[in-house]
Amino acid sequence: MNISTRKKGNHLIVALAGELNLYNVGEVKNQITTTIGSDTSSLVMDFKDLKYIDSSGIGLMAQLKKKYSAGSGKFALMGVSKEVMDVLRITALDSFFTFISSEDKLEG
Repeated sequence: MNISTRKKGNHLIVALAGELNLYNVGEVKNQITTTIGSDTSSLVMDFKDLKYIDSSGIGLMAQLKKKYSAGSGKFALMGVSKEVMDVLRITALDSFFTFISSEDKLEG
């Protein structure tokens, strides 16, 4: 699992490459927690290079969405591969998450 973060305006973009699963979900959560600043009003998970996600990864994404939605923040998944989207559809979470196709679609 490779994790990289970058800022674009008030958006924190977290790019994941490889597999998000039980064995590395804690590392991903810690990286996000330590990188989020007080000026971050939007968290975007870049899944362009994510090949696999299991239930623990989906659970983390649901937690993050709830956390950001509870305030005035926004949470979105970007560049979701067909394989990952298939998992989200099977679990009926494709209507739970907000999806964007690229950074160009980010406001601000």
